[in-house]
Amino acid sequence: MKFFIVLLITLNALAFYLYQQEIVDVVEKKEVVTHSSEQPLLQLASEHIDLPELGSLVEFIPYCYEIGGVKKTLLDRLVARMNEAELSIQSDLQKRDEIENYWVYIPAQETLNQARALYEEMVRMGVKDLYVIEAGKNKNSISLGLYNQHAAALDRLAWFTAKNITASIAPRYKVRNIYRVDIGPLSALQNEKMLEIMEDQFSSIEYENSSCI
Repeated sequence: MKFFIVLLITLNALAFYLYQQEIVDVVEKKEVVTHSSEQPLLQLASEHIDLPELGSLVEFIPYCYEIGGVKKTLLDRLVARMNEAELSIQSDLQKRDEIENYWVYIPAQETLNQARALYEEMVRMGVKDLYVIEAGKNKNSISLGLYNQHAAALDRLAWFTAKNITASIAPRYKVRNIYRVDIGPLSALQNEKMLEIMEDQFSSIEYENSSCI
């Protein structure tokens, strides 16, 4: 009888031990499944995150330039080259008064006879290239010549001043058609191309940065 009691206790202990082992195996397998299932989920999430490109985070700053004035022949070449490079360019016609030459003259005398008398006196002094203006807004003046260079006109004036003859200089203007040019807005790559074109083909043109508004 005592033998059977000991055997029953032993069997119960063995059954309890086996039951505990099953619980441990289930817990370990669950952890393995849990960890193994989390890793691909994290990996999958990282594969589908769309990170913005670095270029999209940088603000686009356009480049614009202004050319104060060019003549029509040069403008046509410039526009054709910029259009060929697909760069934005606009032009605006402006009329400007430019000095064409400098007039040296003796101001109008009170009468035409006085002007002629002064003319004769200067001829006797050896002065050349002069004449009396007998009509128009400069009537009774004496023209002493036209000079393209201001310095040459000043030299002519100085000679008469040294002879105690009152003379003057007046710039003479001519209206010219000048084109103001705007280039841009340009991207960074377009700006590099524009600068290359200007340096290689239009180095004589002066330009400066301007607002792109």
